[in-house]
Amino acid sequence: MPVEKNVREDLMSKPDPSGTVQKKIALVSGITDRLYRLIEKDEGVPFHLVYDNESGSGHYLFIGEGIRDITGFEPGSFTERTLNDITREVVPLSENVPADNCMLRNLILQGEIQEYRIERCIVSRSGERKWIRETAVQHAESGFVTGLIGIYHDITEKKKYSIKLENAIREASESERLKNNFLQNISHEVRTPLNAIVGFSAMLSEPELDYGKKVEFARMINTSTDELLNIMENIIEISRIDAGSEEITVKDVKPSELLNKIYKTFYNKALENNISLECSIPPDSEISIPTDGYKLFQVIYNLTGNAIKFTQEGKVEFGYNILGNNIEFYVSDTGIGISDHDKPKIFNKFYQADSGSTRRYAGTGLGLTIAKAYAEMLGGSLSFQSSEGEGSVFRFTLPF
Repeated sequence: MPVEKNVREDLMSKPDPSGTVQKKIALVSGITDRLYRLIEKDEGVPFHLVYDNESGSGHYLFIGEGIRDITGFEPGSFTERTLNDITREVVPLSENVPADNCMLRNLILQGEIQEYRIERCIVSRSGERKWIRETAVQHAESGFVTGLIGIYHDITEKKKYSIKLENAIREASESERLKNNFLQNISHEVRTPLNAIVGFSAMLSEPELDYGKKVEFARMINTSTDELLNIMENIIEISRIDAGSEEITVKDVKPSELLNKIYKTFYNKALENNISLECSIPPDSEISIPTDGYKLFQVIYNLTGNAIKFTQEGKVEFGYNILGNNIEFYVSDTGIGISDHDKPKIFNKFYQADSGSTRRYAGTGLGLTIAKAYAEMLGGSLSFQSSEGEGSVFRFTLPF
């Protein structure tokens, strides 16, 4: 590693009858070399950057060989311009340090910043995105700031780990928030049918209640019981999915019979919502497919139930088509659709697009999660297309 050029020239320009200058050069050189070796042993890259008149025109009086490993550029060709060109982001770690190369340079030359620490995101010569930590102090001669002396450290792996950790913390926080919302929602969802069951059961015991009211109240009790059972089944199913205890039981299943059962299940609910419910089965397609009938039913059931819940007018249609060696089930609706913001999250556990105190739609936020999990367990894939305010189409493709 060479001695600083200005120190060497300054010493050698003076008379040296006793050899003192040469001794001083040797001393400075030895100290400098040992310092460099210590820095590079710590995987740092020492540098001395000398500023020229224009921003980006500075050159390195010296820079460690390690700059080649970090950036892909040779030490001899690495300049201030090179550093500026490969920098994509500057993150200040010191106070009052700007995130801009030119502004930082000007403040250093003006003497307003004597030392600093920053992190740079760079793109190496090979196109790899890397992070370096830059620690530097200003260098002055005869009272004038001429440049910087400092160290570069490659912190790419540390930064990757830090980013992963931050993402994990963020995801854990989001998961905790969703669980809290789920507990609040589930409390409401359970109380609603329970209150209906308790209230209408008590009213049925009133002696003066006419027969018509008794039939109506009994129907409401039956509906509330079904809602409560569905909530409990969702909770049990998602728990078994998370525990990995769900198993596949393969039998021959007739899709037409399964879809007709779903149609009968939701027919009255669709009437109550004043929407048309259509079941589309291809003619002459009385086929059987080897699959888990219960899980296939749950996928289509959850998709259809969701479609009815989020459709205020128009229709909900479900059915299937044979596409080569695949059978494609679909559920389409003319409902509220899904916003671009919600699309990446709708299959997340506990997620609800209308979560919060003003939510208009009931539910646990588990239906689509269960549907996707079962679809994948059956060896199929679940996808969707949707535009906010224009409805949605979910497709479940299954090989057979």
